[in-house]
Amino acid sequence: MKVSTTIKASLYVLSIIVYSTSLFSQALVKKTMNYNLALINRPVKSNTQSTFRSSSIADTIAIGTKGIIDDFSYPGPDPDSSLWFGNQVYVNRGYPISPMSIGVATFDGLDARGYPYNFLAGVSSQPADTLASKPIDLSSSDSVYFSFYYQPQGLGNSPEAGDSLVLEFKGPKDTVWGHIWSMPGSALTSSDTSFNLVMIPITKPSYLQRGFQFRFRNYASIDANADQWHIDYIYLNAGRNYHDTVFADVAWVYEGASLLKNYRAMPWRQYTSAEILTSTNNLIRNNDTVVRSLNYHYQTLNIITSSVFDVFNGASNINPFTTNKIYTDCNVSLGCINSISIDASKFPSSLTGPSMLGIKHYYSSNLLGDFIPRNDTLLVVGNFSNYFAYDDGTAESEVGLIGALNGQMAVQFKLNVADTLGALDLYFSPFITNASLYGFYLNVWSDYGGKPGSLIYKSDTVSSPIYEKKGQNVFARYYFKPMLLSPGTYYAGFTQAIDSSLNIGLDLNDNSQNTNFMNLANGSGWQTSTIAGAWMMRPIMGNVVNPNGINQYTALKTTLEVFPNPSTDKLYIKSPTFTDKVNYEIIDVFGKAVLEGNFYTSDYIDISGLSEGIYFIRVVSGTEIAANKFIKIN
Repeated sequence: MKVSTTIKASLYVLSIIVYSTSLFSQALVKKTMNYNLALINRPVKSNTQSTFRSSSIADTIAIGTKGIIDDFSYPGPDPDSSLWFGNQVYVNRGYPISPMSIGVATFDGLDARGYPYNFLAGVSSQPADTLASKPIDLSSSDSVYFSFYYQPQGLGNSPEAGDSLVLEFKGPKDTVWGHIWSMPGSALTSSDTSFNLVMIPITKPSYLQRGFQFRFRNYASIDANADQWHIDYIYLNAGRNYHDTVFADVAWVYEGASLLKNYRAMPWRQYTSAEILTSTNNLIRNNDTVVRSLNYHYQTLNIITSSVFDVFNGASNINPFTTNKIYTDCNVSLGCINSISIDASKFPSSLTGPSMLGIKHYYSSNLLGDFIPRNDTLLVVGNFSNYFAYDDGTAESEVGLIGALNGQMAVQFKLNVADTLGALDLYFSPFITNASLYGFYLNVWSDYGGKPGSLIYKSDTVSSPIYEKKGQNVFARYYFKPMLLSPGTYYAGFTQAIDSSLNIGLDLNDNSQNTNFMNLANGSGWQTSTIAGAWMMRPIMGNVVNPNGINQYTALKTTLEVFPNPSTDKLYIKSPTFTDKVNYEIIDVFGKAVLEGNFYTSDYIDISGLSEGIYFIRVVSGTEIAANKFIKIN
C-alpha cells in the first residue's frame, strides 16, 4: 500500500458537506482495512486434525489418497495447527467475495496480535504474513500438482502494484526457499470477484522428497491494517494433471444471516420471541460441473442444551457456479436457498439467563464422494448475554469523523424492559495513524424523534483508544457510571476531543446504518450514516463483568511526570503507580507513532534520534494508562 499525500482512503461525505484534502474539512471517513473474526474474545485456536491426510510421522505429513487440502472452512481464527506453522494469517469468513467455500486465509499488514508489524515502518512494501506448511512426504509420489485459489482485496483494502503475494517451495536439503509464483497487487475487478485458480506441477527431484514444504508470503505496508489477499482451497496431491480442476463439492459460501431481526446479539433480559427473524436465506456454491440435487435441512435449537425447537427438510437443485463468476442477489439456480421461513413461536418466549440460540443449516447430496464434508454444515449462533451488537465481530473497514472537533458518534439501542447501562465496548482499528493519544468523552443520549436527543450522561474524564494487541477484533471496554434506564430508545457513544478520526471498526457484512448516528458539531445536527455497514460499538447492560479478553482501563488519570522537559537525548518518567517494566509509545503532533517499546521505569528512553518538536508519550502498565507531552530539542 502506498500513500502519496494524506491517508489512503475512500472518503464518504454525509449530507451536503464537500470533502477537501484539508485535514480540517468535516467528513465521515471510511478507510478500507483488514480486521478479523472473533466475538469479543479471541476463539481458542483450532487444533482439528484434517480428514484429508494420514497420520504424521516425526512431523512429516503423508499425502495419502486424498492429498493435502485446506479450504479454511473451520471457525479459525488461526490456521489448522496440524498442517501449518504459525498463526500470522487470519482464518475468517468476513473478507472474501464469493469464495470456493466458506472461510479463507487472509494476509494483511497485521501480526498475530491484530496489531501492525511496525507502526513506524511507513508505507513501503515489506514482508508481512507467512503461511508455511509442515514437512510433507513426496518421496513416492508421481504426477504431483499443487493448486490454490486467490483473490486480492475482497471486502478489504486493495494491495497496490508494489505489494505482492508470493508462493515458495523448499526441499529437505535446500537452505533457501525457491520462488515459484507471485502476483503483484491490484484492486478487485469484476473478473476476479470470484477467486482465481493457480495450478503448478511439482517435478523438481529435490522437491519430490520426504520433507518438502511450501509457503505463502505477502508483501505489504506493515504499519496498517491493509493490502489484503485471500487464499482458498489449497490442494496438493499425486496422480493429478493440469485439468484436474473440478471438485465434486457443494459448500456454504458466507456466514449465515443473523437470527435476530435487528441485532447480531442482545442481552437476554431484553429478548422476546418477537425479536427472532421470520425468514432467512444463505448462499451455496456448486463447485462441480453438473447439477447437484441437495436435501436441505435446518434445525433451530438451544446451542448450550442441544434441545431442538423446530426442523425443516426440503430439496433444491443447485447449478454449477456460472462462468461469469458473479453471484446475483439470491438467484436460486446459482445456489441461494431463498426465503426459508422460521417459526418464531417455536423459540422460547423469554429467557431466564444467558443463552445461545441458533440455526443449524446442513445438506446432503445424491452424489457420492463429497470432496470436503466439513463445509456442508453452517451454524448461525445468536448470543444472548449482556450486550447489544449490530456487528458480526469482524471489521472489514473502519470509519471515523475527521476535522470535527467535538464531533459525536452514537449507536441506537432499544430496551424492552428496564435495565442498567454499565459500559460500552469499542473496537478501535490501527490504520496508519496511531490514535491511542486521541481523547473522547463517553456519552448517553435519550431519544428525540428517532435521533439522539438530550444528553443524559457525559464522563468526567477523557478516555483514549486502546489497541488490545491480543488478536484480531478484540474490543476494549469503557465503563459508565451505572445508570438505570426505563424501557425505550437510547443512544450510546462518545464526543471526540480532537478533530482527527478515532477509527472505529466497520463490519461490511451487516448493514445497520439506520442505527448509526453522527453529529459533526457544525450546526447540522444528528444524521444517520450514509456509509453501509455496522459500527463496532456495543452497549453493555446489567451486571457488567470483565470477561476474559476485555480490559477495564482507567481513563488517563494516573499522574505521569516526564523530565527533563525539554530534552535532548534522554527522557525519564516518574509515576506513583508505575514501578516496574512498562510499555510506551511516542507520537508526534500528526498522530504518527515514531518510537515504541518497553523499559524499566528506573531507566530512560533514548530520544536522540527524534527531530526537534512537540511529542506525546503514552505509558501502559497492566490496565493503568497515562500520558504527557514533552519537547525535543537539539
